[in-house]
Amino acid sequence: MSEYELLDLGLNLWGNAISILAIDITVLSGYLAVAYIVGSKLKTNQLVVINFLYIGISIFLLLAGLVFVINAAENDQLAFQMTTQRTVSPVSYIAYVITGFFAIAHIASLWFMWNIRKENRG
Repeated sequence: MSEYELLDLGLNLWGNAISILAIDITVLSGYLAVAYIVGSKLKTNQLVVINFLYIGISIFLLLAGLVFVINAAENDQLAFQMTTQRTVSPVSYIAYVITGFFAIAHIASLWFMWNIRKENRG
Protein backbone atom coordinates (compact mmCIF):
# COMPACT_ATOMS: atom_id res chain seq x y z
CA MET A 1 0.00 0.00 0.00
CA SER A 2 1.13 3.52 -0.65
CA GLU A 3 1.50 6.21 1.98
CA TYR A 4 -1.65 7.90 0.67
CA GLU A 5 -3.69 4.71 0.95
CA LEU A 6 -2.49 4.09 4.49
CA LEU A 7 -3.29 7.66 5.51
CA ASP A 8 -6.70 7.46 3.85
CA LEU A 9 -7.48 4.19 5.61
CA GLY A 10 -6.25 5.64 8.89
CA LEU A 11 -8.48 8.69 8.55
CA ASN A 12 -11.48 6.51 7.70
CA LEU A 13 -10.80 4.43 10.81
CA TRP A 14 -10.53 7.60 12.91
CA GLY A 15 -13.89 8.70 11.50
CA ASN A 16 -15.45 5.39 12.51
CA ALA A 17 -13.95 5.66 15.98
CA ILE A 18 -15.30 9.18 16.44
CA SER A 19 -18.75 8.02 15.29
CA ILE A 20 -18.69 5.19 17.83
CA LEU A 21 -17.64 7.58 20.58
CA ALA A 22 -20.50 9.92 19.61
CA ILE A 23 -22.92 7.01 19.98
CA ASP A 24 -21.26 6.16 23.30
CA ILE A 25 -21.79 9.72 24.53
CA THR A 26 -25.45 9.46 23.54
CA VAL A 27 -25.87 6.20 25.48
CA LEU A 28 -24.06 7.68 28.49
CA SER A 29 -26.20 10.84 28.42
CA GLY A 30 -29.40 8.81 28.15
CA TYR A 31 -28.41 6.66 31.12
CA LEU A 32 -27.58 9.74 33.21
CA ALA A 33 -30.93 11.29 32.31
CA VAL A 34 -32.76 8.12 33.33
CA ALA A 35 -30.74 7.94 36.55
CA TYR A 36 -31.52 11.52 37.47
CA ILE A 37 -35.19 11.56 36.49
CA VAL A 38 -36.48 8.14 37.54
CA GLY A 39 -33.54 6.39 39.20
CA SER A 40 -35.04 6.51 42.67
CA LYS A 41 -38.42 5.22 41.46
CA LEU A 42 -37.14 2.12 39.66
CA LYS A 43 -37.82 -1.29 41.11
CA THR A 44 -34.85 -3.58 41.62
CA ASN A 45 -35.67 -5.81 38.65
CA GLN A 46 -36.09 -2.78 36.38
CA LEU A 47 -32.75 -1.45 37.56
CA VAL A 48 -31.07 -4.79 36.87
CA VAL A 49 -32.40 -4.85 33.30
CA ILE A 50 -31.40 -1.25 32.61
CA ASN A 51 -27.93 -1.72 34.08
CA PHE A 52 -27.42 -5.01 32.24
CA LEU A 53 -28.28 -3.41 28.89
CA TYR A 54 -26.28 -0.27 29.66
CA ILE A 55 -23.15 -2.14 30.74
CA GLY A 56 -23.35 -4.52 27.76
CA ILE A 57 -23.78 -1.73 25.22
CA SER A 58 -21.07 0.35 26.91
CA ILE A 59 -18.54 -2.47 26.85
CA PHE A 60 -19.33 -3.22 23.20
CA LEU A 61 -18.95 0.44 22.19
CA LEU A 62 -15.77 0.94 24.21
CA LEU A 63 -14.11 -2.14 22.73
CA ALA A 64 -15.26 -1.31 19.20
CA GLY A 65 -13.93 2.23 19.56
CA LEU A 66 -10.66 0.89 20.94
CA VAL A 67 -10.22 -1.45 17.97
CA PHE A 68 -10.86 1.33 15.47
CA VAL A 69 -8.49 3.75 17.21
CA ILE A 70 -5.72 1.14 17.53
CA ASN A 71 -6.02 0.28 13.84
CA ALA A 72 -6.13 3.95 12.86
CA ALA A 73 -3.00 4.68 14.89
CA GLU A 74 -1.24 1.67 13.37
CA ASN A 75 -2.04 2.82 9.82
CA ASP A 76 -0.87 6.33 10.69
CA GLN A 77 2.39 4.90 12.03
CA LEU A 78 2.93 2.75 8.92
CA ALA A 79 2.30 5.75 6.67
CA PHE A 80 4.71 7.84 8.74
CA GLN A 81 7.42 5.21 8.34
CA MET A 82 7.00 5.45 4.55
CA THR A 83 7.04 9.24 4.35
CA THR A 84 9.90 11.45 3.31
CA GLN A 85 8.16 14.76 4.10
CA ARG A 86 6.30 14.48 7.42
CA THR A 87 8.13 15.36 10.62
CA VAL A 88 5.49 14.95 13.36
CA SER A 89 5.11 11.36 14.47
CA PRO A 90 1.57 10.05 15.13
CA VAL A 91 0.59 9.44 18.75
CA SER A 92 -0.34 5.79 19.26
CA TYR A 93 -1.23 5.86 22.97
CA ILE A 94 -4.25 8.08 22.35
CA ALA A 95 -6.43 4.97 21.94
CA TYR A 96 -5.81 3.95 25.52
CA VAL A 97 -6.32 7.47 26.88
CA ILE A 98 -9.68 7.84 25.12
CA THR A 99 -10.86 4.38 26.14
CA GLY A 100 -9.72 4.92 29.72
CA PHE A 101 -11.57 8.23 29.94
CA PHE A 102 -14.79 6.71 28.64
CA ALA A 103 -14.44 3.68 30.93
CA ILE A 104 -14.10 6.01 33.92
CA ALA A 105 -17.10 8.02 32.71
CA HIS A 106 -19.24 4.89 32.51
CA ILE A 107 -18.18 3.74 35.97
CA ALA A 108 -18.97 7.22 37.28
CA SER A 109 -22.44 7.03 35.71
CA LEU A 110 -23.13 3.75 37.53
CA TRP A 111 -21.98 5.40 40.76
CA PHE A 112 -24.30 8.33 39.98
CA MET A 113 -27.28 5.94 39.66
CA TRP A 114 -26.32 4.21 42.91
CA ASN A 115 -25.96 7.56 44.65
CA ILE A 116 -29.36 8.81 43.42
CA ARG A 117 -31.04 5.62 44.66
CA LYS A 118 -29.23 5.70 48.00
CA GLU A 119 -30.01 9.38 48.56
CA ASN A 120 -33.75 8.95 48.07
CA ARG A 121 -34.08 5.88 50.30
CA GLY A 122 -33.24 7.46 53.53
